[in-house]
Amino acid sequence: MNKCPKCKNECSSDEECKCKNCGELFWRTKELFEKHHKEYLDRVKKQKQEVTNTSNSEKIKVTKIMLPKLLYCYLSEFITEDALKQIAGKFNYKIKDSNDINKLQEELFALGMWLITICCVHIFKDKPYEYLDIFHDFVRHKESKYEDWIKSLSQKYLEYAEALKTKDDLPNPWWKVAKIFNKRLFGEVKKDFYFQVAVCDFIRLFTNGLGEELNKYDIE
Repeated sequence: MNKCPKCKNECSSDEECKCKNCGELFWRTKELFEKHHKEYLDRVKKQKQEVTNTSNSEKIKVTKIMLPKLLYCYLSEFITEDALKQIAGKFNYKIKDSNDINKLQEELFALGMWLITICCVHIFKDKPYEYLDIFHDFVRHKESKYEDWIKSLSQKYLEYAEALKTKDDLPNPWWKVAKIFNKRLFGEVKKDFYFQVAVCDFIRLFTNGLGEELNKYDIE
């Protein structure tokens, strides 16, 4: 028997588990989750392409239900196994085993979630938090231990937000954010100028690309 990670209700399903008590969806093994995750992302990418192709207006009409899927799809493109290996190369981050790549994925995921949050606040000035609530509620169904996940994510959000507020004379506005990421990835700040610059470049590319994407949408 499996236990729901949210309310601890028991579930006897062999593959996909859905808690009868709270409706939480989870998987017994990482392999089953990854299989479902890939299939889901393929469907979202297809939907995104259909939306783009059928839009004749200047902006693409997107519903509040579709938006979190598009945001999650954008984030996921940076944390696939192939993308992680490419990013690790740019960061000069040595991958010795699965623990190293899992740690990189965990920290990039949290950083990406926070970057999506601040981009939405900047672009959707009218109702950013309504969209973000839907987005975070959507993403939580992809996590097996919700309470631990949201607590950890909230702490990282606070650290990144505080770092961004710093007005020191730094070589890059993202420098202190990269320093927090540096510490979280290695356990202590790695004194590596190249690594810091590479992380700042990643953040710049991520936010610029996301900004261009979001500016195409007209949320219905």
